[in-house]
Amino acid sequence: MGDGEEMRIILDEWFKLPKLGTDTFIKLTKEANLKYESKRGFKADFNTNLLMVASIIKSVLNEDVEFVIKCSICGKEAGCDSCNYKDICDRLRISPKCICDECKEKSDPYALYTSILAMEK
Repeated sequence: MGDGEEMRIILDEWFKLPKLGTDTFIKLTKEANLKYESKRGFKADFNTNLLMVASIIKSVLNEDVEFVIKCSICGKEAGCDSCNYKDICDRLRISPKCICDECKEKSDPYALYTSILAMEK
């Protein structure tokens, strides 16, 4: 990684970063609200300021960040590249709750989606 490459971060999954220094670590965990556990690494969730995380990683590691959203129903990648809304969707500012194309075809996907969201509360 580095030299302008792109880092993929799957929302709600743990990932590793190289040693970043104390100031950068504090910015990521305290200011951007990126979760950290020493054995697991980092995790971005719905409380994380994704725009800030992307900016910090870009400035420190010279890498763009692609945030990957998982399907709220099945847990697979939501497939943003094939989504009808990809041109207008800003993954840095939206809820990380989405539905993949396969689950959209299920019987009453909205009911499945809302019941899963209700269980998370």
